[in-house]
Amino acid sequence: MEDAKIIAYDDKYREQVVSVWERSARATHHFVSFEDFIYYKQAVSKIDFFSFSVYCLLKKDKVIGILGVADLSIEMLFIDADFIGQGFGKKLMLFALTELQANKVDVNEQNIKAVKFYSKFGFVAYDRTEKDSEGKDYPILKMKLQENSNIFSSELTIRSLNKSEVIPYKLLLDADPSKKLVDSYISNGETYVATQGCETVAVCVLLKINEETIEIKNLAVAEPLQGMGIGKKMIVNAFGIAKLQGCKTILISTSTPNIGSLYLYQKMGFEYDYIVKHYFDNNLNNYDEVLFDNGIKCNHLIVLSKKL
Repeated sequence: MEDAKIIAYDDKYREQVVSVWERSARATHHFVSFEDFIYYKQAVSKIDFFSFSVYCLLKKDKVIGILGVADLSIEMLFIDADFIGQGFGKKLMLFALTELQANKVDVNEQNIKAVKFYSKFGFVAYDRTEKDSEGKDYPILKMKLQENSNIFSSELTIRSLNKSEVIPYKLLLDADPSKKLVDSYISNGETYVATQGCETVAVCVLLKINEETIEIKNLAVAEPLQGMGIGKKMIVNAFGIAKLQGCKTILISTSTPNIGSLYLYQKMGFEYDYIVKHYFDNNLNNYDEVLFDNGIKCNHLIVLSKKL
């Protein structure tokens, strides 16, 4: 997401902003009737985007996301349908929290994914209305940010996890849902955590294979902060540790359908090394259920390597 930037709204983007709203709403607001959708579109097309704080998320000078905040309330946060699920919503959300100090939002109760999205950032419902602001029969959840949700504004610190500290299993098992396997490599490897304030937001486990090779066995970032560069910082930290230990090669692996991780690893300089066919099928005894990435069954394991 390095090539995506957030800028203040300019009227030259007006047509694109309305288009992003329409494409996003069509993809996420299936509960809205056709007649009401036309009504809302006409209302959006008449909005004075200079009357409150509106920002555009640009990718190669194309608007792919919009954010609007008024009186500390998020009035709009929409991502173009082609870019939903790629971390851009989180990018705008963190901007709203850290730069605009937003702490309130009204969400369509029927938009379950949106409710979950805001909940992950610390928003909780405090009121409910049967109708929306236009008087239509779409229930609204009024949500506000919990007072202790300060994770997003604190400085990131990466350090080694002490043996006496609690192991961040929740994060580790998000990346590798086999506690048996996780326990096997954290007992023989080194665990590093990234913290913001008092919260552990990322973890990385390094395991020495031999004198010249080290492997990143587990890398996980808390879901609300994924796509914000923390995974990249953890990998850079791993590079530094590997070099200090005299290693010449670093490995990392993931399932074949995990496109997001494969993209990140290659951007960090890793190259395809080899594939372990039927890895997950052959390790069913280590997992409680069949694993899926991006809706595709995990079968083979791709191993990537980088020369240091």
